[in-house]
Amino acid sequence: MNDTDYNDNTINAFVQLNEANKTLNSVKDLVLRMALQPEDERDYAAFFDDILIIVMEDGNQGRIELCG
Repeated sequence: MNDTDYNDNTINAFVQLNEANKTLNSVKDLVLRMALQPEDERDYAAFFDDILIIVMEDGNQGRIELCG
C-alpha cells in the first residue's frame, strides 16, 4: 500500500464516520422530540417507523457509496 492508497482509505474512513454520526444525530433528535411529547400523545408506532426509515435510508446510501 502506498501513501496515496493510505490517504484515500483514511479519508474514506472519516467520510463514513461522518455519515454514521449524521445518522446517530438524526436518531437522537427523533428520540428527544418523542421524549418532549406528553406520554399520552406519543405515537410509538410512528416513532419506530421513523427510526427505521432513517437507518434504512442512511444504510442504503452507505452501501451505494461503498459498492459504487
